Amino acid sequence: MQAGHRIAHDLLALGINEDLAPDVDVQLVDGPDQYLRTWGYTPQSVITYAGAYMQAVQGDGVVACIKHFPGLGDASTDAHFDLPVVKRSRDQIYAVELAPFKAFIQTHNALDNPGMIMPTDVLMPAIDPVYPAELSHIFMTDILRKELGYDGVVITDALYMKGISQKWSLPQAAVLALNAGNDMLLGANGPYQMMAMLNGLKAALQDGSLSKARVDEAATRIITLKLERHIMPNLPPQDYGLTA
Repeated sequence: MQAGHRIAHDLLALGINEDLAPDVDVQLVDGPDQYLRTWGYTPQSVITYAGAYMQAVQGDGVVACIKHFPGLGDASTDAHFDLPVVKRSRDQIYAVELAPFKAFIQTHNALDNPGMIMPTDVLMPAIDPVYPAELSHIFMTDILRKELGYDGVVITDALYMKGISQKWSLPQAAVLALNAGNDMLLGANGPYQMMAMLNGLKAALQDGSLSKARVDEAATRIITLKLERHIMPNLPPQDYGLTA
């Protein structure tokens, strides 16, 4: 908990209200994403220690984000350079990798409920043999939203990483990510990539491959989080100086 308090103190001093942590991957192999990032080798140890960290961070007023859904603990490939493939059974994934996410989503302790969740580009063929998790409707909507019951904000991992970009462009990945069930998009570097992503989203809205309802749903979750965590004041439009 001391680490969580220190980090929250430092972030708030810098005017930062979000911590893209803790990592709740269950370390099953000594892979590149596990080094100095994970909290244990079993679901329970991860729940215990990552939970203590998250309670401290969120108790001090910083929004926590658990990652990397649905779990990178068995990945031996660095997603920055290639797509990790985890060839574990569906039962194994549910019993181990998904267990910390389920525990934190369904707990009645508000400080253990993550304000945000970050998925990543990992392929788990036993559940979805086609799409990496963060672009997978099966993982992001069917499992995370419907089965586990999470209705908070989901932010993608960096969409420029090779696990995604070797197959999809940034605009394509952005549309797939939103349609899968993500709410925020991470990965555009600089104004040109940002414009490419925005133009891709606009084109998808125009041709019907992305619905306005899905965008509105994502925006509503983000605004709700800001209001719940007192990041955005709950004021009527006229109090912002806005006119109709």
